[in-house]
Amino acid sequence: MPRPRKHHTDRRTKRVELRLTEAEEAALVRQAADDGLSVSDFIRKAALGKKPVVRKATPERAAFIKGLAELGKIGSNVNQIAKALNTDLAAHQQISVPSELMTATLYALQTLSKNLLKHLTNGSQG
Repeated sequence: MPRPRKHHTDRRTKRVELRLTEAEEAALVRQAADDGLSVSDFIRKAALGKKPVVRKATPERAAFIKGLAELGKIGSNVNQIAKALNTDLAAHQQISVPSELMTATLYALQTLSKNLLKHLTNGSQG
């Protein structure tokens, strides 16, 4: 589900340019990363005292998010296989994959996905 659209007064449409030395830019990027923020959010926070809307994911959290996305893709593939097998069943063709194996695989994927999601929402804030 896409995120809700922002009200037109909340959209950031103005750009500000800033000239920095290479050392200043490197320091800015490093400080933003240390705070888990994008450079834009870091500057906004420093200049305006505004709390950032979204923190960048820590490497651990990013890995969990990527893993959860991959599990979603695998689950989709398993569902497509199950649909093909059910189509074969309806056409009275021989099925080579036991339904117990498909059920166990889907259950394992669902369990792993739930555990990853639980860790993301409760165990790894950041």
